Amino acid sequence: MAARILGSASTDLVESGAGLNAWLDVPDPERAAERLRVYVGGYPVRIHDSLGESYPALAHWVGEPAFHALAHRYAASVPLTSYNLNDAGAQMPAFLRHDVLTGDLPFLPDLAELEWRIARAFHATEGPPLDPRALPWTVEQWATAVLRFQPSVAVLSSAWPLLDLWTARDTPRDAIDIELHGHPHHIVIRRTGFSVRCESVAADEALALQLLLDGRCLGEIAERCEADGHDPSAVLAWFSRWTSAGMIADATA
Repeated sequence: MAARILGSASTDLVESGAGLNAWLDVPDPERAAERLRVYVGGYPVRIHDSLGESYPALAHWVGEPAFHALAHRYAASVPLTSYNLNDAGAQMPAFLRHDVLTGDLPFLPDLAELEWRIARAFHATEGPPLDPRALPWTVEQWATAVLRFQPSVAVLSSAWPLLDLWTARDTPRDAIDIELHGHPHHIVIRRTGFSVRCESVAADEALALQLLLDGRCLGEIAERCEADGHDPSAVLAWFSRWTSAGMIADATA
């Protein structure tokens, strides 16, 4: 049944229903093929609607006809690994890297990556934020500390002005005027209450945050900043801002 819905059954089977009546119990005078058409037609529609919720900026930039066709290509090519429709768009950024639409709009994969992280942040289950004052650690212990961030926190660096492209999702396409080249963005994504915030940060802060998300300790980050010619005390300022924003959930030394 799944193969039939996903379109891998033969044309003859689609038209005649041969074999379907043998394993699907349907009331007379119904035919299994006719009843299955409800699912065959409904599946791509559900995927399209789910993708539209996760990728409003992507849909706006390509236009509804192209987005509709993209959703059908995606549904036909990408096997879903979750029963939750909120997860249906997980592979869209990777899919777009080889899709025909990216030829004219090369920023689409990165824009989709931003939108997917926003969607994940919105559905993430947040925990209580860390209060550093509750940890009576020495300077040496803090230097070896590994931070655990809230599930909604992510960082994304792109050669494209992603925040501008994302914000333009509510602007008529013929009124959009964005300089694409030479304006890289480094973005921190996090949830605050029932909304998701996207903030532009400097490249060194984005790199530090990504390394911490990857499990590096605070001392390593300070050493990396100093080696790159930056003031290592900047790590303290970033840490203070991250904790004030509730982005850090826990720390281990």
